Amino acid sequence: MATKPAHKIRISNLSAVIWRNTSEKGNWYSIQLQRSYKNSDDEWRDTDLLGHDDLLTAAKVLDMAHTWTIQQLQADRKARNEAAAA
Repeated sequence: MATKPAHKIRISNLSAVIWRNTSEKGNWYSIQLQRSYKNSDDEWRDTDLLGHDDLLTAAKVLDMAHTWTIQQLQADRKARNEAAAA
């Protein structure tokens, strides 16, 4: 069974898929930037290639992904500290 992303942020045809990774030191996060498009058979596909007109939107999506991961890391740290204190 495939693991599910921890979170996904989407603006237009660009998305940041955020994956949670765990280790003995705690969680860490990986971000995958994708652009969706329709191929010649009218089927939806994803790519990691961007055009010049995608760059500002990609910057915004990545900024939002950064904010989300920082908040998650802080929540993870707080939960770890509370578990250790109990």
